[in-house]
Amino acid sequence: MPVEIKNILNTIKTKWGTLAPGQRMGLMISGVVAALIAGGIIMWAATPDYKPLFSNVSESDGAKIMKKLDEDKVSYKLDKATGAILVPENALMKERMKVAGSGMAIGGGVGFELFDKVNFGMSEEERRINYQRALQTELERTIDNIPGIEKSRVHLSIPEEKVFDDEQLQAKASVYLKLKAGFEIKKDQILGIQNLVASSVERLSPDGVALVSTDGKILTEGSSRDDAEISDRKLQLTQHVEDYYRTKIQSFLDNILGVNSSTVRVTASLQFNKIERAKESYNPASKQAPLIRNEDSSNDSLAQLNTGVVTTNVQAPAVPPVMHQKKTVSYELNKESERTTVTPGDVKNITVAVVLNGKYDAKYIADLKQSIAAAAGININNGDVIDIQAMEFKQSISKEETTKMEGLAQRDFYISLVKDYLPALALIIIGIIFAVNLGKGARSMSQAAYAPEDHGGNGSGRKLKPEEVLKMAKEDPKEAAKIIKSWIS
Repeated sequence: MPVEIKNILNTIKTKWGTLAPGQRMGLMISGVVAALIAGGIIMWAATPDYKPLFSNVSESDGAKIMKKLDEDKVSYKLDKATGAILVPENALMKERMKVAGSGMAIGGGVGFELFDKVNFGMSEEERRINYQRALQTELERTIDNIPGIEKSRVHLSIPEEKVFDDEQLQAKASVYLKLKAGFEIKKDQILGIQNLVASSVERLSPDGVALVSTDGKILTEGSSRDDAEISDRKLQLTQHVEDYYRTKIQSFLDNILGVNSSTVRVTASLQFNKIERAKESYNPASKQAPLIRNEDSSNDSLAQLNTGVVTTNVQAPAVPPVMHQKKTVSYELNKESERTTVTPGDVKNITVAVVLNGKYDAKYIADLKQSIAAAAGININNGDVIDIQAMEFKQSISKEETTKMEGLAQRDFYISLVKDYLPALALIIIGIIFAVNLGKGARSMSQAAYAPEDHGGNGSGRKLKPEEVLKMAKEDPKEAAKIIKSWIS
């Protein structure tokens, strides 16, 4: 052993012997606490951060994955709540690639990795069956990644190809879904799964995909084009129109009366039926001259015959010929045609209810009604209604309740601070105690090295032993207390 280290150990041993029992005990406790803290910090820093390698795996798949991890000598943990297998973060991607490259069937079936190896002796029927199996497994893996779905099974019914299209049967599919506890699947998720499966299979429509839950309930019953979906769309469109008018009127009133000085509610009535109107009108009493379509006319003349006696001395009078005239005129009819189409979603009428905070006279309310109608584009003469009432608003929360809620919020804030920072605060306090005890121990060792031999102050010039202090306590208790206090300090 080097001489320097040996001298340091002898010095520490000598000073340790000069310490009182209480001082030794304090130093030992502080050293143990410091060692525990340091060990905890080292263990925390050395512990790897575990990340999910695979989530929501079955027992058979989990056994395969754990066997692979044991072969690779990789530590892992099991999360009982989610069924996930956790591995250190630094080995996550490496192990995931190894499991994927090993050809291990995860998910209870074999996907398209079934075709990684070429089998020249496979018949066309076997190839078709294997393709259907692989497609079912791939769909199951995709559906299992949807949030809220714990497990799924897909069954496809793909008919054989026919020569003629009119003889070709349509494909069908059924999907079994096992949902996570407390999860309720939504309608848009059902439609998404239907379209996912239908888009992956040839000649399969979304209506041909049936979804069934664990309790045997048909999830796709009336989910594609049912009345409920149409009603939801009507309700959404109505709410959109109502929100549009309410926001428009509310912002208008806030600029005039101030914020929180009024409240607005709007009810809209929409036309959802597609209506076509055809109108024809005739106006024979038009001031304009009617248009002539065509005109036909014919003239016939016939000279009159004189059957009387003709004399040579008297000239017969000139007789005009007989005229026969015929004229046919066709006019255009005065006709007006009108064709109107009412688009679904048009607003039939709007009802607006406005409540003002305070008291206002009738003239102000009437003027405000006209301003609201002009600002929002509401036609009162066309059946729209605007009702305005003035009344005092009631405070929903009193000042006492507000103060109480603020106090509770402040208390919760302090409690959260204590919960978040209590471990760090405990470590700081322990460190301070250790530093104080360490300082006291060093000071005591320094005092013991340079203090005079007489600790009792009685001038004897020698160290007192515990037996002598006990004897002194019977004779002079105050002096004995000073000696014990000097040992401790």
